[in-house]
Amino acid sequence: MTGKERILTALSLQEPDRVPLYIHAINEAPIIGIGRHLREGLPEVKTLYEMDASETVALLDTLFMIHEAFEIDGFTAFEIGHETILDERHVRDDWGVLYERSPYGLPVASGHPLKAPDDLSRYHPPRPRREHLLMHDLARDRFKGQKALFWMMRGVFVRSWRLAGMDLKKVKAHCGDRICLIGNIDCIELLPSGTPVQVDAAVRQAIEDAARGGGYIFPPAGRGRGEHYRRMLRDDPRTHCRAGRGASSTILKCSETQNRPSRGMKAPGRETLEQPQGDGGRTEPSTICCEEV
Repeated sequence: MTGKERILTALSLQEPDRVPLYIHAINEAPIIGIGRHLREGLPEVKTLYEMDASETVALLDTLFMIHEAFEIDGFTAFEIGHETILDERHVRDDWGVLYERSPYGLPVASGHPLKAPDDLSRYHPPRPRREHLLMHDLARDRFKGQKALFWMMRGVFVRSWRLAGMDLKKVKAHCGDRICLIGNIDCIELLPSGTPVQVDAAVRQAIEDAARGGGYIFPPAGRGRGEHYRRMLRDDPRTHCRAGRGASSTILKCSETQNRPSRGMKAPGRETLEQPQGDGGRTEPSTICCEEV
């Protein structure tokens, strides 16, 4: 299957050939951190707003390279050029939302144009502008239909998640037979400050909670340390859960096989990415393998 086919299969609540990989969002630090293992000439870690034009182009190209080197199945595009800089800390988008810049990733909404219900009758949303689709167009030309392209939408879905939170296992049990689930790796505490062991456990738990029966997409998303993103992608969660199709009674046993590099983890002209020091002292690549029992 191509990445696009794999994503569409999961969205149809069917089981693809493996769990799809999809990066819903990733900030500058992990892009640069991972990218340094794939290419030269990247800037020091800084926010997009601090980069000049050449650095911005290099960052976007590196994001594309990450999706190719690690065989990510889906790519998220979003608006470019829709924000007005107000001062060093604040920007406003064309919807009138005020954002406060953060050193840890995307700006956080801090001011809203609708203060009261009556404001809605006087509010006029912006008209879409073709130039805002630049990232989508570049991704379409780069991946040539092999990967699913997503447009980052914000609205009632994001708002409900922020209000109520989410427990992946409970959501799977409640409505996993009706909707495709995406998540749920903690990018607030785990990815910025967790240990490699904790990251491994979270990946296995998410797939155990939601992958069986299809309708689940694994995304290492949000903000965090570059080495944790590399770990999730290198250790290849795609192989954690390859249940036999139609075999709901199949039990998966996951075991770690050392000295076996994962598929797609070797960038052209570079050595296979190594396991970080400090994890039991091992530096050889490893992958998580599954067997049916």
